[in-house]
Amino acid sequence: MGDRFEKKTYEGRSDTVVFEAGRCLHAAENVHRLPEVFDMAERPWIQADNVTVDRLAEVRPSP
Repeated sequence: MGDRFEKKTYEGRSDTVVFEAGRCLHAAENVHRLPEVFDMAERPWIQADNVTVDRLAEVRPSP
């Protein structure tokens, strides 16, 4: 049985963004808030190098 909270990591030069589909209930909100980081048309869709740590802190935390 797979882990329902499988993590995917997206590594940038200085930061790493972790996405857990089972926990990230506000992903759509964050896509709209930080389109320079979360771009569904790109692969990989999370671009960790396109944001500062301070700006990334604005991501709505998952419950």
